[in-house]
Amino acid sequence: MSSKGDEEDATTQAMKDLFEETLLLAEEDGDATQSLAAFSTFIKDMLPLEMLEQIQSLAGGEDVEALLGDVYAERYGDADEEESAKSTSGRGGGGEEEHYEEDREEEEEQGKFALECSICERGGHGGNVRLTRHHVYPKETHKSCLKRGITEQQLTKTIVVCRLCHNAVHRFFTNTQLALERYTLELLMEDEKMIR
Repeated sequence: MSSKGDEEDATTQAMKDLFEETLLLAEEDGDATQSLAAFSTFIKDMLPLEMLEQIQSLAGGEDVEALLGDVYAERYGDADEEESAKSTSGRGGGGEEEHYEEDREEEEEQGKFALECSICERGGHGGNVRLTRHHVYPKETHKSCLKRGITEQQLTKTIVVCRLCHNAVHRFFTNTQLALERYTLELLMEDEKMIR
């Protein structure tokens, strides 16, 4: 006999699987991945709005357009970086992908290169997921962090995350909250919003 929680988990997984299958169809179509507008139209034509809203709710997004913008930016590159930047509401983002790429070769040599998102564990290098670096102490808080005794070395610490998880972190928490309360992966994952 299955519990209601098991049924909800199965339904949630089925929605995620259907969404992933639809993304594969968009890639097969080719034209659907040429721009964010074409991608968004394709996905909305293929899936019911109610399902997209449920997936958006699970992802912690502001709305379906922000979810689709995040997915498009993660999977198909920087064709619409402005849309992706808007979804982070100016509270982070930008530059992390470049920083990630700059450090990758050095880290590969040291055997420290992360191949998956630290939060959702989806693969990056060799996979179809773009990875970024989340600064555990957001840059805009560095001045106040230094006054609190945080060292320069601590301020440079980052966590490798995919674009979707990175956007979710900045939607769920302000930069001040991140610097004061959520400055490690473990502290981030303590919040139930991040476990979804």
